[in-house]
Amino acid sequence: MLAPLLALLLSATSGPASAPQAMTDLEVPRYLRGGELAEWSRARQMHDAGQARVAQGTSIINTPRFQSAGKGFETPAEAKARGEKMVKEGQEQVARAQLTLGRLRANAANRLAEMTKTVSDAADLPAQSWDDGLLLSAIRGIKSARDAGCSKHHLVGTWSFDTQGVPQANPALNESFRAAWSKAQAERPLLQPAPAGGYRLGPPGSEGAPPTFAAGWTPPARPGEVALAWVEIHALNDEASLVFLRVADAYTLRLLASEAFLSSPKGTKPSLRGTMSLRDDRSFLPRLATQPTWRLGYASGSPALGAAILRHLCYRLGHVTVWADEALVGLLPGSAGASRANAVWELRPLPPPAAKAGDAPAAFLRSYRLTSAANDESVDVGELALRLEPEVKPSGG
Repeated sequence: MLAPLLALLLSATSGPASAPQAMTDLEVPRYLRGGELAEWSRARQMHDAGQARVAQGTSIINTPRFQSAGKGFETPAEAKARGEKMVKEGQEQVARAQLTLGRLRANAANRLAEMTKTVSDAADLPAQSWDDGLLLSAIRGIKSARDAGCSKHHLVGTWSFDTQGVPQANPALNESFRAAWSKAQAERPLLQPAPAGGYRLGPPGSEGAPPTFAAGWTPPARPGEVALAWVEIHALNDEASLVFLRVADAYTLRLLASEAFLSSPKGTKPSLRGTMSLRDDRSFLPRLATQPTWRLGYASGSPALGAAILRHLCYRLGHVTVWADEALVGLLPGSAGASRANAVWELRPLPPPAAKAGDAPAAFLRSYRLTSAANDESVDVGELALRLEPEVKPSGG
């Protein structure tokens, strides 16, 4: 049942995205608005009636007739004239209808082209020391959690990812994470004590309930009560790591905040500047945002760095709701039960592009081809990239 909806979202996925795209008359009404639909229906009826009249008149003209004696009989010349008149009237009807249909077809094609045009988004990555970046990210994360109504905050852990994307819990850095959060909350008693046995995933207590996150965990009764926060540190090279601080609602597992910065493996500020970018070849994400039915997960074996970047950009750009359940399943021990995803993102690492003359070499470049799949439908979405460059120092004098 999901594949037809995906096909609807991604109609006309071939051909130049910037030009009006051909479509059948069955597809045209999908892209018409308000009174245009009634106008399209009337024009179609006029067109069909005109064609029927042309066919009827042509039939009269082509039917053999003989001169009949007496009054009240139509002569062959009169029958031919009548048929020719009907053909002319039918052709005029068709022509008038075609003017309206052509205009509405053009409107629909232009709207489809606008809906499926290539859009590019990017987010800059600030370079900061570990302590400064963590504190600023905690301040913003706390604000997002409080804006969502969450007055209890659980810091479920800090994980370091190696260059192969394998996570490892980092208790030492988790202590600095808790210290930064405690400092950022000031006098507000938001931070909750860590459970004695640590955080771990447990299946929901009932159908539709959220998972548990510790032994003896009391699930929140509704969204906007409890927030979960964690830190991911992705090693890039000898100079920099990409740090994400995430906050999610413990009831819905919807991502409430995603902060990112660059820091060196030694915790100092690296002399680099970074950009995360997403080129969406068909405006897939904005259209996906209009379909709340979809809950996208990640295909098995997805690169950890690419998935982390995509979560951040999807959240920051505000196109689609980002869910944290799969990320937490990959980090915390235990199991949260079956995934609720009904479609997946697929990320395929791309080889480094050939250097162009005059371009400054990147200190780090990683890119991925992004597709989305549901059941047997797979759609090419675009390209995701992370690029680091040496920081340009102002010239003296």
